Amino acid sequence: MRNFKRNRYVYDTECYPTGIAFKFKNVEKPEEKHTFRIYHSANEKTEINDFLALSHFLHAHVEWVIGFNNLEYDDLLLNLLMLEKDRFEKCPISTIVRECYELNEKIFAAQESEEFQWDQFKRYKNRDFFNSIDLLALFNPVDRVSLKHIAIMMRWPNIIDLPYEPGTYLTLEEFNKLDHYHDNDVEITYALLQRKMADVLNERIRATREYKLDVINACDTELAKKVLIDVLTKELNITEKELLKGRTDRPVVHLKDCIPSRCHFRNWKNIKLLERIEETKINVGVEYDPKDKQFEFIVPSKYLNHTIGIGGIHSINRPEVIEEDEMYDLWDIDAVSFYPYIIVNDKLYPKHLGPRFPTLYENQIVIPRVQAKKSGNKLLANRMKITANSTFGLTKSPVSFLYDPLVATTICISGEIYLLMLIEWLEKVSGCIVVYSNTDGVTVKVPKNEYSLFMTICDQWCAYTGFELEHTRYKKMVLVDVNNYLMLTYDKYKPVKRKGTFEYEKELSKGYNFPIIAKALEAYFLKGTDPEEYIKASTDVYDFMRAEKTDVHKFIVAFRKKEDPMWQNAGALQKNNRWIITQGNSQEGKLYKVNRFNQREQEEMQSGFFVTVMNEVTDIPISRLKLNYDFYILQVKGIIQQIEMKRLSKTKKLKRIVSEQSFLFN
Repeated sequence: MRNFKRNRYVYDTECYPTGIAFKFKNVEKPEEKHTFRIYHSANEKTEINDFLALSHFLHAHVEWVIGFNNLEYDDLLLNLLMLEKDRFEKCPISTIVRECYELNEKIFAAQESEEFQWDQFKRYKNRDFFNSIDLLALFNPVDRVSLKHIAIMMRWPNIIDLPYEPGTYLTLEEFNKLDHYHDNDVEITYALLQRKMADVLNERIRATREYKLDVINACDTELAKKVLIDVLTKELNITEKELLKGRTDRPVVHLKDCIPSRCHFRNWKNIKLLERIEETKINVGVEYDPKDKQFEFIVPSKYLNHTIGIGGIHSINRPEVIEEDEMYDLWDIDAVSFYPYIIVNDKLYPKHLGPRFPTLYENQIVIPRVQAKKSGNKLLANRMKITANSTFGLTKSPVSFLYDPLVATTICISGEIYLLMLIEWLEKVSGCIVVYSNTDGVTVKVPKNEYSLFMTICDQWCAYTGFELEHTRYKKMVLVDVNNYLMLTYDKYKPVKRKGTFEYEKELSKGYNFPIIAKALEAYFLKGTDPEEYIKASTDVYDFMRAEKTDVHKFIVAFRKKEDPMWQNAGALQKNNRWIITQGNSQEGKLYKVNRFNQREQEEMQSGFFVTVMNEVTDIPISRLKLNYDFYILQVKGIIQQIEMKRLSKTKKLKRIVSEQSFLFN
């Protein structure tokens, strides 16, 4: 019986031909840190051997290890050491280092191979010695990014890429210098856990306990799959193997089969749209140029046009400001769990799973999500939201057990038709004007004297279609287009909604591009603050930064100071870089991306401006950085001008004339 407490540690590994190092940081007691190194250099006749200390530490003190990409890398190396503990205790240090590096090389070779197979590493995916959490695994595959990118998004002071190329035979001095980089990675991982991933991780732990399934290291999509698999295998009384085999392949989907039975139009343009949809078919699995869509309809409403395609309804908005006034209120209406309730209400199911699917899906996923949301159980509500919303994507995926392209297309087409019905009802029966649409909702200018009528129409639409609408009142909408907007609401919990150009608190997987621009735009449009005044008053240097990751296998990132006549005299930078725009800074210069194989091909990364690289941020006052404020001010004013030049004059009629030529079919 052990008398000690085993803990959770954030950790990271660095492996080279001459040495391997492990660093650990206690999650509960962050001041507790450990470094273990195993090093051998025949040339220097130097050795470091912390193997026994590492082995004892893992055995006596570690219950959980938490890393970034550790499931597919660091854990394998740790398990190698533990599995071969008895042999490694007796063999030369050079053998330990060599075998660790050989495994390191096999892992990277497997990752780069087109026929990537993890089966060869099964032996090293051992859970006997410690439990493991991989923070990278919690990101969906399309959102997975590097730890350095995450550090940039978290405004980390030091962005340090690996100082030595993988495979370099490090001297002891170089191996020691690696320590600073290694510490930085552990601290970034710890900060990621504490600042961004704690809630996600707690939800995975809770789901693991409730379902008795291992979803600790599951991304959103994987979590949804496991919950659905658990529900369907139990309710349909089939094995997981049988369920996972299921697919319904369809070479062609006829859109006439995707139109919901409750479709009801009176507007002749919408009736004509329906006729065109009925004539259309989709060739499933055929790859097209994104610009050459299989089908697309552009449909007019009273104020603007809407695009109908395979990706949902989207309004075609021009840059403008729309706000409530003495005649109109501004209301946003969203269909609650829109795609999930299309499945439920219209009894949609993958053919191979049979007609019981929508009932099981409603009772086990959709209703529990709504109930959890109403009761304030955020963790359960979020889990069921993930599962419910992922179902649509799984019906589209040829490798998914829910795959049925007819179901996927029907969900999308039905959603577009239902929203067009709502738009038609609002604009035909009342003086309401729809000014925005996007996938599961619309934004409406509602005459103040017709609020009751507006709500009645919404209620009748809900009663007819079976959906529920959520209403949010807006004060103002600032639009560049459908995907770039700023919304000022009356919601005290979420008073401002931002997307695209106006976002400055972005998801970790997004890009980092001069947050000061979005902040100055918001201050101008919502508070009337002069952009120049706002920008010059800001003292947060991170707001003035842009970052970019470059493929250093194809390009050299070169920095040339003002006095250097040619880029060849410049220093090569790392693959992850961030910079500010300056004028008169002694460290400023030009950034170039140079083709490694044809060095005549080069691209200026911040065309036309001098920059100062900011990969390491110090406490230097922002005034000494010599920021080129004119650059940032002009960027903001350009967007303002784009929006305000095209906003509607109050003297113009709100209704826009739409010509017959705007109704298109491609």
